[in-house]
Order: sequence, then C-alpha cells, then structure tokens
Amino acid sequence: MKTNIKQQCKKLAAHTRRLMDSGEFVREKSGRECYTVMPLLLIDGIFQAAMRYETVQDRVSKFADEHPKAKTVREFKSLIDGKPLRKILKWKGRKPETLECLIHLLIREKVDNVRQFHKWVGGCENRDKLLEVDGIGEKTVDYLKLLAGHDDTTAVDRYIRGFVREAGVKCKRDEIQEIVRCAARELKMKVSDYDASIWHYMRNKKKRG
Repeated sequence: MKTNIKQQCKKLAAHTRRLMDSGEFVREKSGRECYTVMPLLLIDGIFQAAMRYETVQDRVSKFADEHPKAKTVREFKSLIDGKPLRKILKWKGRKPETLECLIHLLIREKVDNVRQFHKWVGGCENRDKLLEVDGIGEKTVDYLKLLAGHDDTTAVDRYIRGFVREAGVKCKRDEIQEIVRCAARELKMKVSDYDASIWHYMRNKKKRG
C-alpha cells in the first residue's frame, strides 16, 4: 500500500503539538554549529556517526587548538600529507580513511572553503558523489548539509526514527525525511529547528528512562 505522505505528516505534526501542549516538547533553535572552517566541518560531519556528540565536539575543539592555520580543504590536505590523519586525530577505525577520501573528492571538485561547500553539497549530482565514498550514507550527507548551513533538511538518525515511531507514523524508511520536512512546515518551523527540537526531546526522554 502506498504511503499517504500528507496524512502521515499531519499525524506527526499533531503528535508534536500534543507534546508541546503538555510541556514535554520545546521548540528549540538549532544550536548545531554552522562552521566557517572546513576541517572542523568535515571532522564533525564524518565522525558523528554512532558517536556521542560530546566526544566528537571534543575532538573538533582539540584539532582547532592544535592546528589553527588549517582552515581550508587544501590546507587540511597539506597537513595530512605530512602525517597520517589517524595519528593527527588519535582515532582508530575506518573514519579517518573515510575523511581522507572525502578530502580527495573535494580537492578534485575544486571545493576549498565553506562557502563553496555550501553551494556544492546542495547539488543533487554531488549528493551521489558523496554517497560513492565508502563510509558515507544518506544520514551523513544530510548532516554535512546542516553543518554547511542548509536549514531545509534533517539528518534521519535513531532519534528521528524513534520520534516518528512514537507518533504512530506508518511509512517506509526512505520516506521519513519527507514526512519530517512536511510536518515542520505544518508547525511553521525551520526543518533544522524541528530536527534540533526532536533531538533534545528524545535525548531528554532517554535520560529520564
């Protein structure tokens, strides 16, 4: 049976309004960093998957303190040309390799600063190029867009999926983003703010047990 997107959108918006009325759900402004320094944006964007937010932010801050002159993609590449990224970031696993592949992709695409990346990452054809990088999935692409300043998207993670289930919304996994965006319009919220509000609500709910 085909999903009625509009109907499920209204169900999600109605659930959100009920939570707002009870005081459980608070409208939040997206506090997510919109970076002006490319290495910091890329580290956050790639390392966030399956990691605690605080852990990634600590690593981002440490890199900024230790390498203040590395502000563009090319300067980032020059840095890792002299020392493996896994040693610079003190991080094991495949994430450093994924980040290096992304750096090389952006070099080939002549994307060097955040302004250029903001424009580039918004292109449909470039989304496909990002998805070809091993270790980058749909959620990471959308998260990178948020970090670059696009406020019309949401990164569908376990919190978003959990909130949609809680609302009783019936849809396919690949329809969640469209339904969340539609619900944000119903609520007269920016998608990025709705994303942040859901994130805070679900995280607080988890803490409460």
